[in-house]
Amino acid sequence: MVGKHKDLRERERERERDGVFPVIDMEKLNGEERGATMERIKDATECSFVENNQMLMNHGIPHELMDSVERMTKEHYKKCMEQRFKEMVASRGLEAVQSEINDLDWESTFFLRHLPVSDMSDIPDLEEDYRKAMKEFAGKIEKLAEELLDLLCENLGLEKGYLKKAFYGSKGPTFGTKVSNYPPCPRPELIKGLRAHTDAGGIILLFQDDKVSGLQLLKDGKWIDVPPMKYSIVINIGDQLEVITNGKYKSVMHRVIAQTDGNRMSIASFYNPGSDAIIYLHLHCWRKKINSSKQGATVRSHEGDGKCRQLGPDCHSMTALWKLPTDANKPD
Repeated sequence: MVGKHKDLRERERERERDGVFPVIDMEKLNGEERGATMERIKDATECSFVENNQMLMNHGIPHELMDSVERMTKEHYKKCMEQRFKEMVASRGLEAVQSEINDLDWESTFFLRHLPVSDMSDIPDLEEDYRKAMKEFAGKIEKLAEELLDLLCENLGLEKGYLKKAFYGSKGPTFGTKVSNYPPCPRPELIKGLRAHTDAGGIILLFQDDKVSGLQLLKDGKWIDVPPMKYSIVINIGDQLEVITNGKYKSVMHRVIAQTDGNRMSIASFYNPGSDAIIYLHLHCWRKKINSSKQGATVRSHEGDGKCRQLGPDCHSMTALWKLPTDANKPD
């Protein structure tokens, strides 16, 4: 076990030496290095090289469970989805395209809903062992998402549990998983694995293939590769958290580039506000924005900004209020 942790930390240091992607060791939050780790999380979410995305290691999800989920996901694709994908490609003549395709993605997906009500038992073709592993994995991811929301609260100076409460609505948060495979593509320059978008929800936790790359983030007008890293969880901020924090944490445009060889696995879990939750700017974040900029507060509206958004499972009815709280002008 000691050797395994040492290996993970060495890879973490290598990533940071490269200056490519912030890697956060969650294990360090439980000891003397908590303060320094919280600062690194703050730096990563506020001013990192790739803005509000970061990679978590030692996050508490057992490696054996992650190995099982990856293996069963790839087996399920081969057994139940690969042929259907090939038939779709043939029916649309995609292997012989000569111009860029902008109305579809080169991916094979299915969705699982966990909260407020699970539909796991209703999904066809899932073997019982796979269903059981995904249920356990979703439980671990849900717990990690709520832990991360509290860490964000701490860094923002908000009371513990505020973001979870803000997401709650009348029936609790919406939580679901998009399971994707990106098969080899003969013309990746003409067909994207997944077109550029931001995520419309709250916080997104991604378990991605550690061998086949493809995920990219937009930074300063350039697309930056997110490096595959075994047993890591990539964290992404959605539009709703950007609203609550007044842009302190920003949702980031990202896409997936299809590869000519290798089948890339992606398991993205969306911890989103409930369908009737009303999302609005927190007064504390508004005041902090004024104090830091010494200018009037500006609330970013996404209307007409040209972004495409990925809603995630059951995120279609979320509402955001693009305005200041009614007591914004009250004194402290």
